[in-house]
Amino acid sequence: MNRQPVSQSKNILGVGYDGASKTLEIEFSSGGIYSYEGVPADLHQALIKSDSPGLFFTNFIRGAFPYTHLNPKPKKEAGNASRENKESASTAEKDPPKGQGHASEETQDRHKSA
Repeated sequence: MNRQPVSQSKNILGVGYDGASKTLEIEFSSGGIYSYEGVPADLHQALIKSDSPGLFFTNFIRGAFPYTHLNPKPKKEAGNASRENKESASTAEKDPPKGQGHASEETQDRHKSA
């Protein structure tokens, strides 16, 4: 799906919409891409015209429509863990671990509605 850039938002990079299926696709600045089902066309238009698309998303889309995370980060396999740990240990002195970041739109995957 083609997404339009959203220049007036810090959290949303782009928004796409398919009117036939009423599917809204949002790319977040965190890198996550989500597809929301059953979104009316007027809500899509209001989102892209909003002065604050991030706030509009939070108030009217997040939690209101079923969604799919289109590009989830792959989970590490147990078999590769020892190899990755060895590689990590060799770079640990060069690259100290980073602190915990703030929760993002991607954390809502844990709270999918049925």
